[in-house]
Amino acid sequence: DWWNGRFKAILPGEDARLLAWRGIYGLSGAVRAAGKLEKLEVSSKAEAGEDAMSLKGQADADEWLMGRDAEDAFGSIRDSLKEYAACQKELCDRMYRPETVAQARDMLPEEYQGAYLVEDLLRQTEDEKYGEAVETIKAIRKILPGFTNVMKPYLLWINARLKRQTRESRQAAGEFQVLARQIKMRLRAFMDAGQYQAALAVAKQLEALLPEDREIREIIERLS
Repeated sequence: DWWNGRFKAILPGEDARLLAWRGIYGLSGAVRAAGKLEKLEVSSKAEAGEDAMSLKGQADADEWLMGRDAEDAFGSIRDSLKEYAACQKELCDRMYRPETVAQARDMLPEEYQGAYLVEDLLRQTEDEKYGEAVETIKAIRKILPGFTNVMKPYLLWINARLKRQTRESRQAAGEFQVLARQIKMRLRAFMDAGQYQAALAVAKQLEALLPEDREIREIIERLS
């Protein structure tokens, strides 16, 4: 931190040496934040007194990874990685032609390939494309094994969110099925009452929700 302040005071912001330093400093910040996240997780498990290998212990760990402390630590990891990737990419753009960067990225030095992968990872995380993010983490660890200490807690954080997405999807699917059954009951009530135009309108609304439902298509054909 002390050197970071001194370098910024004597080197212009666009200086290549400062960019190289800022990239190193960003990566160092990510490593420190990852260590902090890991310590916080261990401390949380110890306070809870739960066995991390048990189902309840794992559920508590996933819940903790959704909390404020973990989110703050993970935010520091993201910010530091963003700085690292931006600086490395700027250095890469200065040394290689645009067509090389665009078309032959796998020919770049590993640290620059890693920087572009880190940028992909940050974007995928922001877009909540966690499945893609897991694959990107694997690629980063393969190219830059030294990133393992950062990628491990990152992967734990993503895994917790993948589980939450799965739970929310199942819940939404269940609620959707309940809604669909209620609308079908309303449709049948209109048909039983001879209100065929109203029934047709409801059936068409239901078709938009359940386009593969054979029963709904048959009702629409019968009422049209």
